[in-house]
Parts: sequence; C-alpha cells; structure tokens
Amino acid sequence: MIIGIGTDILQIERLQAAYDRTQGRLAEKVLGPDEMLIFQQRLARNHKRGIAFLATRFAAKEAFSKAIGLGMRMPMTWRSLQTLNEPSGKPVTSYLGALAQFMAERNWEAQVTVSDEQDMAIAHVIVTQKSSDAINHKEYMSKLTMKPGPITLDVVGLQLNADDRRRIKHPLTGGVILFGRNFANRQQLTKLTAEIRKLRPDVLISIDHEGGRVQRCRTDGFTHLPAMRKLGELWGMKNTSSHPAESAALAMAAATACGYVLATELRACGVDFSFTPVLDLDFGRSGVIGDRSFNRDPQIVFALAKSLNEGLRLAGMANCGKHFPGHGWAEADSHVAIPVDERSLAEILNEDAKPYEWLDLSLAAVMPAHVIYPQIDELPAGFSNIWLHSVLRQELGFEGVIFSDDLSMEGASVAGSVVKGAELALSAGCDAVLICNRPDLADQLLLNLKVSKAKQVESAVRLNRLMPQTPALTWNALQAEAQYQHARALLKQLTLIQ
Repeated sequence: MIIGIGTDILQIERLQAAYDRTQGRLAEKVLGPDEMLIFQQRLARNHKRGIAFLATRFAAKEAFSKAIGLGMRMPMTWRSLQTLNEPSGKPVTSYLGALAQFMAERNWEAQVTVSDEQDMAIAHVIVTQKSSDAINHKEYMSKLTMKPGPITLDVVGLQLNADDRRRIKHPLTGGVILFGRNFANRQQLTKLTAEIRKLRPDVLISIDHEGGRVQRCRTDGFTHLPAMRKLGELWGMKNTSSHPAESAALAMAAATACGYVLATELRACGVDFSFTPVLDLDFGRSGVIGDRSFNRDPQIVFALAKSLNEGLRLAGMANCGKHFPGHGWAEADSHVAIPVDERSLAEILNEDAKPYEWLDLSLAAVMPAHVIYPQIDELPAGFSNIWLHSVLRQELGFEGVIFSDDLSMEGASVAGSVVKGAELALSAGCDAVLICNRPDLADQLLLNLKVSKAKQVESAVRLNRLMPQTPALTWNALQAEAQYQHARALLKQLTLIQ
C-alpha cells in the first residue's frame, strides 16, 4: 500500500552558492555520516560531481519528508535519512535514530530515485507499507549459499526434461535464459520458473524482453510493450505546451512506466532479469537493431535508458545495457554474419559509448557486441581485452556484470570452438557466457570449460547482485497495485499500448 509520494527538484547552481556561502557547513548539516564520506571522496576527485551528489541527497531528504507527511521535523531530520548506492548502482535508503524506529513501527519502506540532469537535482520517493501478499524471495535466498557458475544456458520446451535438469544442476551453470518457445501462458511459465528455482535457487532466471519485436511473453495478460523507438519519437513530439522540455519529460515518464510494467509482470511469473535496455544508437544502418534503439542522439538514449532502468529498479529488477560499445553502425546481423565497424576509437567513444559512460553506477550489467572494430582490435568486443578491460572496466570504471552475447551466433565463430570462445570471453573480462539454442554445445561447455576458482568467486559475487532483493507481487496482487495501474494508464494515454 502506498503511504505517500514526494518529489523535489533543485537547481544545483543554487545549492553550490549555498555551499560556498556557508563555507561547506551545509554538507555537515544535510548529510548523514556515510553520505559525508562519499561526498568528501567525490569532491576530492571532481568538485562538480561532489556538489551534484550533495544536491541529489538534499533533494532526496526533501522528497522523503513530503512523502511521509511530516516536513522537516522530528523524527525526520536532515542527517537521519541516508541515500546510498549499492554496488549495482541501485539507490537505497537507511535510517538513523528516531526515524529508524518510526519506520520500523509502521512497517514502512521507501523507494528512492535520484538523478542530476541539465544542472537540476531530481528526487522522487514513494513510501509504502510492506505487503503481506508477496513472494518472500529475499528471505528464502538469504538461507542459501549463492554460488552461480559462469554459464547461462536455455531449456528446450515448456517444461523441464531430464537433460535440462542435469544441465541446470551442474555447478558451472549460473543462469537460465528463456525464449518464446518456453512460454505458453502465465500458469505454465510460473510453474517452469518454480521448477528451475527448486533445482537451483542460486541461478538467475532471465529473458530477452525489450518490447516491440523482442518480447518473449505477449499473451495471457502480458502487456505488449512498444518498441523503444516509439519513446524516442515521443521525446521530440510537438505538444500544446510551449515549453520544449515537456515532450522530453513525457518520454522519460513513459520509459519509466515501460520498465515498471515489464519488470513487475515478469517477476510475478518468477523471472528475475531481462536483457534490456538496448543502448545502441540508431544510425539507420542496422536492421537487427533498428527500432530496438531509442534514438540516434546519445543524450536521448542515455536519458530514456536511465528512466527505463528506474522503472526496472522500482520493480526490483536489475538492468543490462547492450551491445557495448555499439551495434548501431555495423550493418550485418551478428546472428548470421560477422559485423565489422571500421570507425576509430575516438568516434565510437564520443558517440556510441557515451550512454555507458553517463549511466555510470546506475548500469548493473553490460552485454558486448559480436562486432569487430578493426581499428581497435581484430577480435569482436565480447572477446577483446581492450574493449572489456581497458575501456569498459578501467576507462569507464564499470564494476557490474559483463555477459557475453550468445556464443552460438555467427558473430562469435571467429573465436573457434564454443569452449575456446567461452575461455576467451571470460579471459577478456566477461563474468558469464551465454549459450543458446544448441544443447549439444551447452554440454560441451559443461564438460570441458575450465575456470579458475578466483574467477568463479569474483564473477559469482557480481552475478549475485543481479538477483532481486525485494519480494515479487503475485499476478493477482499486481493487477490491484496502484503503481502498476498508473504505469499502464500512462502508456495507454500515450497510445503506446492497447
């Protein structure tokens, strides 16, 4: 049940002036102890980013005080609420002193969104009372030892056969990816995911579910979501307002609604994760990307992807940006060919890779492209130490999960056998490798892939962060939930869904 909603928007320049006027004492008044440590570290590295952090936390506290209906008075004080980021980039709240007791007594929790865009700090807070009508997934998972392996594989049909069960129970398996052939209806899907979870509680159950032409579950109540290009078109749509930002704000709200509907419906059926959003730029060259892309402009792609990711996060689902560093320029389809992008490193970093850079800590996972960029490396990005380690990990500072794209695709054939491809991908920096539509190759991997213990431990820690940390509503409870109803109503109003 929703208790209250609060929003606050703050001009960062004004907060900078207040910070200067108080000679820095404003931060001591506003930030909690853990927030203060992060603020000081960011301020030392980059003054502008430090001030942006202070501004977003200021806005979060204001929004929270509005949501609980108390204003800035006891038990609500500036320093009693802290908004910190998990390693995946997800913002979470913690409470100190009397506010902690206040929230616990009422069984309340807060979902917080913070962002800084165009010199504005924006915070949105929803305070809810924890529902008893939920699947207590987190409590169940906490009782288990989580040791997912580096292989994500698929299953044959609508229910598990003996070979599926054998593969899922193998210690090198860390995920199961579902396809359209695995979906008949909600009841069957929920039964299938429950059976997988019973065999291996620590595997990540995933799906390719973006909207548009890439949506595996389309019937029996699932919302048929729009292609992401529709959101990009909404961004530039003329409207009755004279304010140029209105269409952008509407597109971002629609993207958040898409993310929320997508994630809540999947989670209600036991699916943990979807490989979305597509961050490729739409140069009008790639048929396989096409309308899966938000836009040609990297700034619009960033803003809409961040908004969609926020919808996923509100539903307890992590995100995966793809296909790094960009598949929008290469014309060939990596499912059936080996695409090549002849552009320079500078060109790619200044355009295609910008959404990855700007999403920063809010990006939980990345999937590299099976595209060769010969001016940088002779290997496709998914097998390239230059792209995955030097650029993604070191230059961009990415600390989340790196998934290889499907090793059975033609774009992966340059690596040789499936085992060699997996070894090369893991060595380059991938935490998990996908093998789809080829049970025989999955068996080869499970039998022959050698992974060091140190690599397995490092990757397992990252993979565990993608597991949902909040309960999922049942399907019936979801239909009655106010946030879900609001999200669908907005998408209907904008004629993005029927």
